[in-house]
Amino acid sequence: MEQRYFTLPRRWAFWSISKPKANKEKLGPDPPEVKIFRILFELGMLPRACCDICGGPGERWGHYERTDCRLPDGRAIRSVPIPRYRCKQHGCFSSLPSFLARYLRYLSCVVDQALLEYAGSQEPVCRILAEDGPSVLTVGRWVRGLLDDGLKPWLENQLERAPALQQAPDLQAPRNGRPSPWQILCLGVQLVRGWNSDYFSPFLQRARLASR
Repeated sequence: MEQRYFTLPRRWAFWSISKPKANKEKLGPDPPEVKIFRILFELGMLPRACCDICGGPGERWGHYERTDCRLPDGRAIRSVPIPRYRCKQHGCFSSLPSFLARYLRYLSCVVDQALLEYAGSQEPVCRILAEDGPSVLTVGRWVRGLLDDGLKPWLENQLERAPALQQAPDLQAPRNGRPSPWQILCLGVQLVRGWNSDYFSPFLQRARLASR
């Protein structure tokens, strides 16, 4: 008896193989600062960034998408467009908004909260933001900068160079806080406020690299 085989048309077979799987992860809502940033980006009203090397204004040079930005509960938000600029002398560079930090998935407000909880208490790392968000290893990497012995002298030196910030911050740690991490945190917050920034964790990240 002759055997017969049923085959799908080629276009059907290709569709069945190449169809991407649906992303079942539920996206979280945009915080207010992210909503404002998206509107300004769409309208082309973001301030032009300057080159970190020469200080010259950069020419708008497209953008890329930051695809993994997370809220305190671990949910991701829609990808955030990051503008790119071009300096005629030093090439292309990107400019992150203040609510994002380099190499970190979580929003800056989440990292700020973790640093405040760690410096202002004696809680172990495993109990900082211990809900559905960052893992213990992630929070441990964040607070590592508050234990850097070379960071405090560098911050004090930067504070002395800023004439508008001569008012010394209150470095007295809370009763149950960690004295040295709290002092580093206060120095960083004081400098960031002088620059009219809302978040201090991205600055501490850059300060830690600069103090090495």
